[in-house]
Amino acid sequence: NSESETARVLASELGSYATVYHPTFEGNPIDIEKQINEYIMAHHINLIVASSLGGFFALRLNSYFKIVINPCVEPHKYLNQSPFVDKYKEMEKTLFSLVDCEERALTYGVFSRADELFSYYDVFCKYYMKQHTIQINDRHRISARCIKNVLVPLIHQIFEVDSPILKKQLECTPFPANLQVYILTKM
Repeated sequence: NSESETARVLASELGSYATVYHPTFEGNPIDIEKQINEYIMAHHINLIVASSLGGFFALRLNSYFKIVINPCVEPHKYLNQSPFVDKYKEMEKTLFSLVDCEERALTYGVFSRADELFSYYDVFCKYYMKQHTIQINDRHRISARCIKNVLVPLIHQIFEVDSPILKKQLECTPFPANLQVYILTKM
């Protein structure tokens, strides 16, 4: 499937620089969020790459470098048949409540101009740094070409910048010996 394709292409392109994890979670979004947090802590994740509904959960995580690709910030609109639609609505209310200067510096957004499902580019730019956004000529599911030509260079850019936030987070050289990348995609 396309979600594992993202992980596969990233793992191939990042090579020995990164270990790429791609677990999947299902069910109650409160439980999913808890499982995600536990997984990130257990695997010492340095970077979260998340798309679509995974982007929603990633944006709820604080103090991690993250790249969200076509994030869904209003999942209740698209999961209206889900028994958990009310839980998603509640979670949406606090989605941006903890965004501060550090979160703006840690969060990047990639948005497809031809996304056939939705676009939250303007919403993202309202809460995060516009200079941390990239618009690409692609569809909702990012292509291998854009992973190679946009996402991988962005990951290298993030970890080659000499910043105090980066040094604090990684406590090592600007590009860690083995970056731990967590791919969080559609649930």
